[in-house]
Formats: sequence, structure tokens, C-alpha cells
Amino acid sequence: MMAHKDPDRKAEYAAEYRRTHRAEHAAYVREWHRAHPGYNKSRMLKRAYGITLDDFDAMVAEQGGRCAICGVDPPRLSVDHDHATGQVRGLLCDSCNNGLGRFRDNPDSLMAAAAYLLRTTTIT
Repeated sequence: MMAHKDPDRKAEYAAEYRRTHRAEHAAYVREWHRAHPGYNKSRMLKRAYGITLDDFDAMVAEQGGRCAICGVDPPRLSVDHDHATGQVRGLLCDSCNNGLGRFRDNPDSLMAAAAYLLRTTTIT
């Protein structure tokens, strides 16, 4: 790729290079991501939750790699956060994370659901 001195046109030249050298650029991107395996996760964690990959790894270690609610050791843990404040609460398995979301993080609804299950569950 030719070096261009006009900073306003740099993005335009880069886009043209990627269009005209698709395979070469794709190979470069694949290799770069292989060499930097945590990059995408690190960016996502920082952007979505304001935590670093080191923060996430420390939380995994603190929780022993287990869901903060049910205690299972899932293949992956999701960051649970308060949607109103953005505050990270812990790491959850997909089932527990989806469950909280379905109850809209409302403790009263969750307690009502628990009371319903206790009231209607037949002991065998």
C-alpha cells in the first residue's frame, strides 16, 4: 500500500486497499487475531461493562469458575450487571443470566416465582 501524506484521505485509501486486496487483507487480519487472542473479548468487556480482561479473569478465579447463582461450572460465564446503574454484579451461566433477564432483574417477581414453586411442587 502506498503511503499517502493527506491525513483526510487516509481512510479512503485504506478502504480502497482492502477492496482491491481482499484475500491478502483477510489473511493479515486472521493472523493478527491469532497473535492477539484476547483482543476482541477485551474490547467488548471494556466497552460494554467498563472492565478489563484481567478484571474478568480475576472474577472467574474469585468465583472458582462457577456461576454465582447456581454454582455450575459452565463452558462460559456471562457478565451480569445492573441495567439501571451499569454496575457489574458477578458472572453467571447462560441459564441464570437469561432467567434474571426474563424476570427483568425484579427481586419481587423472582421471590413470587420461588413462592409459587414451593407452593405447587409435589414432593415424591
